[in-house]
Amino acid sequence: MSKFGYIFLVLFAFFFSTSLYCSAEREKIGLSVDQSIFSFNLYPGQQQEFVLRVKNITDRKQQFDVEVRDFSVDNNNKTNFLPERNELFGMKDWIKPEGENVWMIEAGEERLVKFILSVPENANVGSHYSAVIFSVLPEIDFENFQKPIVRGEVGTYIFLNVGGQISGDGLIENFTSPLVIDKEADFSVTFENQGNVHYVPYGEIKIKNIISQKDFNNKLEKHFVFPGKKYTFKYNWKPPSTFGIYTAEAFFVDQTGRNLSEKKMLFGKAFLMLIGALVFMIVIISIIIKRRSKNKFVRSIAPNNTDGQNENLHKL
Repeated sequence: MSKFGYIFLVLFAFFFSTSLYCSAEREKIGLSVDQSIFSFNLYPGQQQEFVLRVKNITDRKQQFDVEVRDFSVDNNNKTNFLPERNELFGMKDWIKPEGENVWMIEAGEERLVKFILSVPENANVGSHYSAVIFSVLPEIDFENFQKPIVRGEVGTYIFLNVGGQISGDGLIENFTSPLVIDKEADFSVTFENQGNVHYVPYGEIKIKNIISQKDFNNKLEKHFVFPGKKYTFKYNWKPPSTFGIYTAEAFFVDQTGRNLSEKKMLFGKAFLMLIGALVFMIVIISIIIKRRSKNKFVRSIAPNNTDGQNENLHKL
């Protein structure tokens, strides 16, 4: 192959790879909302308005639409969006946007989207939840029609407790703590919502050094716990001293205002080492005392035996 043939192949490969790179480049999309959670308390037949501020955070004009989806909640607030309605806890049919469902939004533009939440007269008392989902696509034009277009989504959770015969009983199902603490200690508390409304329980890990009488109250992070579900609260504590005996109390207040608690005993590593050293010393001292007592006893018997032997010799 001639020199010009090699040059042609190199140039062809370069332009071909460049065209592949350009075609594989994805169109940038971006939309933000100003609030991630709304929580309401309403009675059957009541309505509630709420507004979300939506912003195009790209440099291109975009199209977005809105829909309401139901989801399910598992333990530790793991959510799964459902294609159908959540018959027991959902409310996708109760939330409607005001006006159109599809909008065009300019680069950098903000827009207020108003929603109306209407609780049916026959709504079940207790917890309900859905999510408002905004789906966004960039405007298709001559510059980007050959690029892969990715549909993006951003959403806001809507939580509602419908009033009536509600209950918010809670239960500490499990409290785990280390028996021996060193530089840090990990605690976990599983709280179960036995009521029919969702709420954020107040929780603390209360620690007390029995020897020094110092208290350490540590607030737990705030999380919703949903009806019939559990959430495991975790806390990492760095003790100021490992010398001491500690009590650790998991303390919660449920929706009814009832105080719940469970206690554990903890031992500082330095304290156990000191106790171990004292026990070892006591054992060694006991052994020494026993040996000395035995030697004294032997010495006290030995002269008596000698006198007996001399007396027998004299008789002979």
